[in-house]
Amino acid sequence: MDFEVVVDKEKCVGCGTCTYSCPKSGKVWNIGEKAVWCENGTENLEYCHRCANCVLACPQRAITISVS
Repeated sequence: MDFEVVVDKEKCVGCGTCTYSCPKSGKVWNIGEKAVWCENGTENLEYCHRCANCVLACPQRAITISVS
């Protein structure tokens, strides 16, 4: 089973709540006022534990975890 963090860039306002809620914070997320993202919405997804803290914390409901 493969998990992927998915960020809806249309909903994201760049508040940084995902970064603050993440145990790996700056290692995973690259976000700021301008909501600058790489292709998959995170900076270094290989460090992501898929804990879903960001999903639960996002006030815009812009983050989901896709299971394939």
